[in-house]
Amino acid sequence: MTIIPIESSLFALVGLNSLLTMIGRVRRAHAQEMIIMALSTMHVPRQNHDKDVRSIVIKRFTPENVFEATIPRSVAVSQAITNRQSVYETDSASPAAMSFLNLAKEIENIFSEETVPELPTSIQPQSRSIN
Repeated sequence: MTIIPIESSLFALVGLNSLLTMIGRVRRAHAQEMIIMALSTMHVPRQNHDKDVRSIVIKRFTPENVFEATIPRSVAVSQAITNRQSVYETDSASPAAMSFLNLAKEIENIFSEETVPELPTSIQPQSRSIN
């Protein structure tokens, strides 16, 4: 499984085309069954901008290939990175820690199901416009 973390910003979407092109090449050459999933990070669900970016990601990847869990913008994550700790060591009750737990459960469910989500057979770059 390849998880592509995508920050909830339009700037993060700019490099996505190039990344997907490269992943598509590797996938066709070496790992045709590779599962590719997108993960929204630094996400604030109350902000319209973040909702718009997530909608673009869902449209680009298809809903089956985007995790329902999102990783919120959080002080606990920043502190964990600074302290070289996991977010659980920093603040196990934080919304970010709960989001990572939800992500782990989603990943577990994907691998425990009889079939994995149907993925596009190839990833083709789209035009540079992000609208």
